[in-house]
Amino acid sequence: MPSREQVRSENIRNRHSTRFFLPDPVSDTDLGAILTAGSMAPSSKNEQPWYLVVVRQPLLGKMCDTVSERLSRDACGNGPDTAACRTTVSIMRSAPACFFVYCDMPRDSRFEVRLLSIGAMIENMALEAECRGISTLWCCDAMDAFEEILAISHESRWLVSALAVGHGDDAYRAVKKTVPEIAGVLQDDGSREVRPWEHD
Repeated sequence: MPSREQVRSENIRNRHSTRFFLPDPVSDTDLGAILTAGSMAPSSKNEQPWYLVVVRQPLLGKMCDTVSERLSRDACGNGPDTAACRTTVSIMRSAPACFFVYCDMPRDSRFEVRLLSIGAMIENMALEAECRGISTLWCCDAMDAFEEILAISHESRWLVSALAVGHGDDAYRAVKKTVPEIAGVLQDDGSREVRPWEHD
């Protein structure tokens, strides 16, 4: 039987952004557990600067259709950014549910720090979903358009991201950088030592 450490490491390695969702619904129990995991995330100064809105099908599909239409009417509708947005929205449309993630505090000098805290919260949610056999897609495209549709923003609440959830039907895995490519040890002389960072 694998140890808790082995299971945790496997979940971290298996988590990926799915490219297609099956229509099977995600239960309230699973959605609640994913939200709970997000609520336990660390945040700078313990501000917990997040607010989430859960949207399910068929409303999610209608919202995605509206956003796609707006992107098609965009003056730069054939640009690379718009094309990337269309791809993201298309994947989101196939998800049975989606968490829309807001920064629930003013857009002041600490806004970027709060975004880091929100990133930690979303990662907690994605890992909890992986533990439950649920796939995710972390989305940042077309948030302005979704924000207009949701129409719950105000001066101190900003839509910054979304996490689509469901049962994935793809084998896509992004190629990740190796640990020596992303980390080194600073030496006394100012040089950086590259290590293989072997682990169990």
